[in-house]
Amino acid sequence: VFHSQSSNPKPDPVIFLQGGPGGEAVSLSANAYPILVDPFLSDRDYIAYDQRGTGLSEPALICDELERANRQDVYGTIDSGSRELVYQNAFLSCAGLLQTQGVDLSAYNTVENAADLRDIVTLLGYEKVNLYGASYGTRLALVAMRNHPEVIRSAILDSVMPVETNWVTEFPNIANYTLTNLFNACKADPDCNKAYPDIETVFWELASKLDEKPITLSTSAYPMGTVTETIDGSYLLSIIMGLSKTTRFIDTAPQTIYRVRDGDYSTLIAAQYSLPYGFEGINTGLYISVLCREHVLDTSPEKLLEAATQLRVKDFVWSPFYGHLDKMFSACKTWGSTGPVLGEKDKVVSDIPSLVITGTFDGATPPQQGKQVADSLPNSYYFEFPNQGHVPTASDDSGCAMQIALEFLDNPLTEPSRDCMSELKPVKFLVPYTGDPALELKRENLNGVSLIVPTEWKFVDDGFWWRGSASFDITQVTAFRANISVQDLVDYFSSSINGYRGFDGAPTPSGTREANGHAWTLYYATSNGRPVDVAAVDDKGCSMVIVMFSHPDEHDALYRTVFLPMVDSAK
Repeated sequence: VFHSQSSNPKPDPVIFLQGGPGGEAVSLSANAYPILVDPFLSDRDYIAYDQRGTGLSEPALICDELERANRQDVYGTIDSGSRELVYQNAFLSCAGLLQTQGVDLSAYNTVENAADLRDIVTLLGYEKVNLYGASYGTRLALVAMRNHPEVIRSAILDSVMPVETNWVTEFPNIANYTLTNLFNACKADPDCNKAYPDIETVFWELASKLDEKPITLSTSAYPMGTVTETIDGSYLLSIIMGLSKTTRFIDTAPQTIYRVRDGDYSTLIAAQYSLPYGFEGINTGLYISVLCREHVLDTSPEKLLEAATQLRVKDFVWSPFYGHLDKMFSACKTWGSTGPVLGEKDKVVSDIPSLVITGTFDGATPPQQGKQVADSLPNSYYFEFPNQGHVPTASDDSGCAMQIALEFLDNPLTEPSRDCMSELKPVKFLVPYTGDPALELKRENLNGVSLIVPTEWKFVDDGFWWRGSASFDITQVTAFRANISVQDLVDYFSSSINGYRGFDGAPTPSGTREANGHAWTLYYATSNGRPVDVAAVDDKGCSMVIVMFSHPDEHDALYRTVFLPMVDSAK
């Protein structure tokens, strides 16, 4: 319980319902305190609880075997022919171990989570609470509203997962909606449409090509080791869905499609760094228990197989399951799960005041699901944020979504003002820099070299100026003086024994340039297939070096407008 800062707090606290299913609410609330907790404390207490099987709850349904199999898979130590068997054995081992410990896996579901919520409210001595559910937490909130309305004053439902919806069989529709929405938004943006014409056709042709001939991508992710992944159509689909879901990455999705098509795997490489942490913050055991009971065993193997055929990609795998979607059914049987009982998944109809929030680009819980729920809640208000992905109250930098939530809590029977939504900035998709408009440059001293660099780029550790258009933007420049000759430096980066020090091969001379009394030698290399430009000159027993990393689709423009001006200005 995070206690209110008020000397006279209101009697109805906010209780946070974490998503996943299987997410840890206590640690998340502490780590994201300024975003999730602090906004509510001026008037109310804030409660976070780890749902049964997760986080600090006992027993926690931890599946070391599945997490170990995932790490082995990520590090490329599982042969492709035995991958399915390894995951199946890990799945069976985890279920068997939990059951031998006396864990009744059928007791881990949303109905029981909602009963726990009621008990927590009673034990803490509150009469009523305001629910704040995010993602799967909205499904939990809806079940609580149906089963235990006596303890609920109001509900904030952010990124809604309807109780009656089957997450697995509905996934093809969610994927198709998300992609179509993304493609239409790009077409409506003149710059995006010009840079990435026919994006829908390009995406599906690329997915088909990757299905026919997958790419094996390996990245050295120190200190974890080499991360290896097979890039096929379903992997591309999951990447683009993930970008659309995450608000700060929406603008990169069209660019990623074209870059992957043209051999620039920057986004995929960035994603590989997170693969070893795929289960971090999610308790696998509860995730499987809820997914099996309320989705997989709520349908049939035939319908699961039919859903798989609607995805337009083959070999789609739902982690941590492995194999085609229809094989999830038998896996859930071995887990010890049973399907939902009669009425458990009926649509929730409730007159509890509710605020329904969605993000237009959300690839996990798309807007139509929020509208579906709002239609069955007569005292609800529906707000769709046109520039957001998943969970706008936590990702909307403008603060508008949280502002609306707080206004709703003050008076749940009155619709909050929509004024701040008119000030939301639309998504502006990233497109390749063409040299127009020209970048503003400023003089900086960098590691013993004075030269001009782009004014708006950010200085980061190790002496680099980074453009930072997205987290996986590699565009950056640096300069330095070294106490060795240019030839020694070239030899250093030309040693195949040492893996070319991060280059794909030895740098090759690409020309010369006279500037400020120096005769520069220009070199060209690549790193993970992406251009690296180097200018070097011997100077009074030392060498002076300038380096630029860029993406292939912007290389020529940046070479002309950034790299050469840096060389010409250096002293």
